[in-house]
Amino acid sequence: MEVSMYFEIPSGDMWVLERIIRAIPPTMDQVHGRIDSPDNSIALGIAEPHTGLSIVASVEKTTVGIVGTMIESSNKTTRVFHAPDFEALLVRGMLPGFVSFMVGGGHPRVSNLVRKITAKWVIDKGYRGSVVFTDKGGTVICDIRMKRWVAKDSSTPEEVGDQPPRIRIGGNTKTIRPIISACKAMRLREYLPTHSSPA
Repeated sequence: MEVSMYFEIPSGDMWVLERIIRAIPPTMDQVHGRIDSPDNSIALGIAEPHTGLSIVASVEKTTVGIVGTMIESSNKTTRVFHAPDFEALLVRGMLPGFVSFMVGGGHPRVSNLVRKITAKWVIDKGYRGSVVFTDKGGTVICDIRMKRWVAKDSSTPEEVGDQPPRIRIGGNTKTIRPIISACKAMRLREYLPTHSSPA
C-alpha cells in the first residue's frame, strides 16, 4: 500500500532531524538538496555567503564509487553568480555559505556522508534548507524542509502558499515505515497540507 504523510517539525527543534535521518532506509540512497549558512554567521564574518561546497556522485556506472567535490559560487536570492572565494574557505578557515548535494543511486557511502553532514551542520552550525531522499526508482520519498517556506507552482499540488518546516513521506508503506515510526515516536504533529500553513 502507498501513502503520503506530512509531519510538522516544531519551530527551531532540529534535533528531530537526526533521528529522522537515522530512520531513512539505506535503499533510499538518492539525495538532492541544499542547506544554507545562517544569516548571523554571515553577518559575523564566520561564513562566506557566495562560496559553497557541492557533493556530487553520478548515477552512471562508469563513475560509481567516485565522489566529486568542488567549490562553487552562487547567490540564490539575486541569482547573481560570483567568483568563488577559495581563500576564504581554504586559507582563512571560513564556513561555506551553502552545501549542496546531488547524489545518484548506487553510492551508499556518499549517501551516508550526506546524512551525517546534514544532521551535524543543521544541529551544530545552524544551517537550514531542504534535502530529499528517494530510492533508485523514485517510488519512495522523504522530503525534509527545515524552515518556513512558500510553496509555488513547482511544489507538490497539495501545498500552496506559506508552509511550515515539515517532513513529507510518500510511497510504499513497508519501505517508509521506519520513518513514520520515528515521527510518531517523537510525537510530531501529522497534518494534511492546505493552501496555508497549519496553525
